[in-house]
Order: sequence, then C-alpha cells, then structure tokens
Amino acid sequence: MSKPPATGLTMIELMVVVAIVALLAMVAAPSFKRFIDVQRLRSINAQLITDIQFVRAEAASRNLKVTMMFDAPSGGQTCYALLTGDHTVCDCNRAPGTACSVASVREIRTVQVPLDSSISLGFPSGQTARHMRFDPATGRLETAVSDTFIEPTGPFRIVVGHPTVGSFITSVEVTGRPTTCSPSGQISGVPACP
Repeated sequence: MSKPPATGLTMIELMVVVAIVALLAMVAAPSFKRFIDVQRLRSINAQLITDIQFVRAEAASRNLKVTMMFDAPSGGQTCYALLTGDHTVCDCNRAPGTACSVASVREIRTVQVPLDSSISLGFPSGQTARHMRFDPATGRLETAVSDTFIEPTGPFRIVVGHPTVGSFITSVEVTGRPTTCSPSGQISGVPACP
C-alpha cells in the first residue's frame, strides 16, 4: 500500500509567500496613509460646512445673531466655537462647555482639532476677518477682525489644510452660502479654486 502524497507548503514556499505579502504591504502603506489623511481632511471640512449651515439655521430659529469664532492654535489644537452673545469672552481652546467665561454668552458647540492630526484651520493670507455671524432676519453674513462686526464686501474664507495632502478653502458668501474648492485641484473630486 502506497502513502498518499503529502500536501501543503514547504518552508521555502511559505517564506516566499510571506516575503511577497510584506513587499506588497510596503508598497501599499504610503498610499494607504495618504488615503487616511485625505479622508480625515474631508471629514473635518465636512464638519465645518455642516456647522456653518447650522449656525445660520440657529440664528433664524433663535432669532438671535449666532457667531462662529475661530481662535489661534493653542494647547496642541486648533478650534472654533458656535455661540450667542459677546464672542470676546470666549476661547475655544478651553474644554467644550467651558469656552465662554460669562453666563450671558451661550456656547452652542465647540470643535477642537488636535494638531497632531496634522490638520489645521486657518485663513488665507490677506484676510483680516477671523469671526463670522449671521443675521437672523436675512441670513446674511457679518464678519469681525476682533470685536466689531460689519457686513463684508466679499466672502469669508476658511482654510482646512494638511501639509502633505493639500487643503480645502471654504468660502462663505455674503448671502450665507458656503462653497468649497481645492487650491490647484490638489484633492480629487473637489473643484479647483479660481
């Protein structure tokens, strides 16, 4: 009686398969990291657009001017807060729920983006306005450099960027409508900025 032939892989065949899998993983890892960074960037920009639309809707529903304020990066994060009342007594770098130090100012939401995610919120060079709010009756935009709001002559722009992936520029028109573009078409699926 003869023995059936042995089946399975030899040690050499197994080592070759492991080497091929390792090689494929090394080739795919950089593009997978870029994919994750692009998705993270898209997610934060989508949250920003949702919050812009939310602020405008909240102004109408509360019949109050609702502000979206941005603070300089601090404490390892970049941030913005949505609130009613005097934005100069607020700092979105504080823990959410404690951003405003005066009881008459109502913090609606605070969004903090850790700087170790490599994503930052900022403004295009030359733009001095750092805060925006919406009029409850008209839905129109007002902007402020520090504490005084005025009707802007052009769009309010926010840059959500990643150093290696690229950036989005979200423009909020005077009418309150947000649009997004990518400088030089850096990110696929998003129109290039004019």
